Amino acid sequence: MPVGSPTHVSPGVSFSIGASYLERFIRRVLADVSPSLRKEHLFARLLESPECQSLLGSELVWLLQVCLGSPLGLNLRNILSHGLLCPTLLPPHLLSLVLVLSATVYEVVLERAPNQLTEKESRASRRQRLCILPRPISWSE
Repeated sequence: MPVGSPTHVSPGVSFSIGASYLERFIRRVLADVSPSLRKEHLFARLLESPECQSLLGSELVWLLQVCLGSPLGLNLRNILSHGLLCPTLLPPHLLSLVLVLSATVYEVVLERAPNQLTEKESRASRRQRLCILPRPISWSE
């Protein structure tokens, strides 16, 4: 779609939406693991928590900190949300980064959090319950 068309969404806006869903997913899973983490407002501190480190692994947490959640890294989410970079100027390949991070976090949670899930729960129902994106709206409801 050409830039400026009514249905065009800039890579920066798409990145911000994807990063927000990823953060929400991580917060929801960690709140299931440790209810005390629900009170943590800063995403950077949440990523530093021992629970996050043990659930996601130190390498993945480091990558999340560098890309999204730490003032010591790129922190692209904050750069875009505070208007320090025009959303249309974000390179599109960085949108791929948030998609790959989301898929990776999702798979790691599916594999490493079986003790937080009931034994009777099938992998399909686990996937549905842990879905990163919101359910599509059903217009028939």
